[in-house]
Amino acid sequence: MNQRNNIYKILYKWNKSSFFIDDLLSKNDVSDFSYRIIKGVVENKLFLDFIIKKYLNRNISPETFLVLEIALYELIYNESTKEYATVNEAVNLAKEKNEKDKNLVNAVLRNFIRDDKKVKLPDNRKKRLSVKYSYPVELIDIFLKSYSLGEVEEIFKYFQKQNYIDLRINTNLISRKKYIHHLESEKIDFDFEESLFYHIRIKSQKKVSELPGYKKGWFYVQDKAAQIISQLVNPIRNDLLDVGSAPGGKITYFSQLNSGKFELIAVESSKRRLKRMKENIARLKSENIKIVNQNFLEYQPGRKFDLIFLDPPCSGLGVIGKKADIKYRINKNDINSLVDLQTKLLNKASKILSKEGKIIYSTCTLNKSENENIIEEFLKKNKKFKQVDIKNKKYLKKCLNNDTLKEQKIIKIYPPSEKMDGMFACVLKKEGNDGF
Repeated sequence: MNQRNNIYKILYKWNKSSFFIDDLLSKNDVSDFSYRIIKGVVENKLFLDFIIKKYLNRNISPETFLVLEIALYELIYNESTKEYATVNEAVNLAKEKNEKDKNLVNAVLRNFIRDDKKVKLPDNRKKRLSVKYSYPVELIDIFLKSYSLGEVEEIFKYFQKQNYIDLRINTNLISRKKYIHHLESEKIDFDFEESLFYHIRIKSQKKVSELPGYKKGWFYVQDKAAQIISQLVNPIRNDLLDVGSAPGGKITYFSQLNSGKFELIAVESSKRRLKRMKENIARLKSENIKIVNQNFLEYQPGRKFDLIFLDPPCSGLGVIGKKADIKYRINKNDINSLVDLQTKLLNKASKILSKEGKIIYSTCTLNKSENENIIEEFLKKNKKFKQVDIKNKKYLKKCLNNDTLKEQKIIKIYPPSEKMDGMFACVLKKEGNDGF
């Protein structure tokens, strides 16, 4: 199949479905060129649409709109293809998808080139950010409840340039030192965080399946921020309950840390996500994991736990740099529903916690209403619980900046300063258990 036809096919399916683009890419064998174009169109969709509308004087079909998005992205960001070739390919694609619009496609693209591919952004700062970084205004308003407009732009800039892959080396199968040798032999550029014993950062975008040892289970793709937060359970001294386990990043990490061979219970309600988690557990050869496919709110374990890691569904605003689709799929109503669910999940966890137990509450969002506000409301209504200082973990001081650690009882990772995903974490304990 022609490359642009394949690009069109995948993006068309993405437009019409609830699939994340990475899920679709994992099911299709695409070239590096196609991969870059597909990811780029998704990441810059509102910017591309803004340009298209500037050159139109009538409504056009979704098919023609997509042809123009692909071609414009290529004209702006892909210098390896000649402009005339991009225009010709787009016109040919338009002939196949919507014959009557082929001349319009040709005119829009040639006019854009004739204008030196210059784009005048809106004067209003919020609207300018919306167009420039492809974030709906409604989502910018959500960010503004937690950050200043300047900070929001810093976050967007960082996400736009977030071009790396963090790996957690599976030391049950290979040492980090030996894995580094494989990277060096294949001339893959990398670095690593010395105090995170399993961490390696690949310093460019590559197909994960083509990295050394993927099928052998030598690594799991997990951002440095998630690795730092997961280390909060270390050392594991008791059975551990992991809520919201799929796709398996945390529970397989806990298995790696589980030198005492305690039981690790992974609770996940989604059958689709559960399938991915089982595949990852098998690939990594992780042990001592018991899987429970059930809605946690209905879960009746018949026992209490000393340690619960609660990673509730969240808006994912801290990982937009990796999952640009989130920008177009989260709105205020979604946030309200998530806050309600997060509150219920935290309350449920508190009911099955032992007298001396602790809950680690963690999200990958930058939204205060899903983080600090949830914890504040919980503590107001649950006087037997307290939020405790977690900054005595020595590795945190080596991995994070002082600004991130200035608040004693939470970890709140700000992507632009830490150069990693945005995450939040805190530890809640019942009264009577002072040590962490």
